[in-house]
Amino acid sequence: MRAMILAVSVLALISCACAEVDPVYTSGASSIAPCTAVEPCASASCPCPEQCLAGPLIESGSASYVQYCSRIWIKYGSVMLGEMSLPRYTKASIEMVPAQEGYLTLLERIPSGSLKSLFKGYVYPGHKYQLWFCAEETGTHEIWYRAGLKESNRIRFYVLS
Repeated sequence: MRAMILAVSVLALISCACAEVDPVYTSGASSIAPCTAVEPCASASCPCPEQCLAGPLIESGSASYVQYCSRIWIKYGSVMLGEMSLPRYTKASIEMVPAQEGYLTLLERIPSGSLKSLFKGYVYPGHKYQLWFCAEETGTHEIWYRAGLKESNRIRFYVLS
C-alpha cells in the first residue's frame, strides 16, 4: 500500500506543473493537485465572512462510500489533505462527512491557544458539507468538528506571513 501511495505521489509530482510559483506547500499528502484550489480572499481584510468558517455550511452531495468515522479534510483539487501551509489572506476549501446525524459544532484552536467554537446547523450521516478557511492570522490553526456524539479527526493550517 505504501509503495502504491509513493508511486502515485511521484507520478503526480512529475506530471503536475503550475504556470506560476505555487504559494501553497502541502505536507502529508499523497499527491499534489492543480493550483486552483486555494484562492485569494475577496479583499486584503480577511476573513471573507460570507465564504469562510463563519459562513454557511454548504451541502455538496453525498459520500460514495460507507462512513463509520466523522471525517474532515482540506480539499485541494481532487486530493484530500490533513494539513497545509498557505500565505496569509488566502482561502482553502474544507470538506466534512459526518458519521452521525446531529448538530454540527466546528472547533478551531487558533495560534494563541484559545478554542473557538461555531454552531453550524444540523447534518446527516454520509452527506458531504463544505466550508472555506480564510488565513487571517499567522500561525497554526487546528480544526475539527462534533456531530451528534462523534468527533472528527483534526486538520491543520500553517498560515505564513
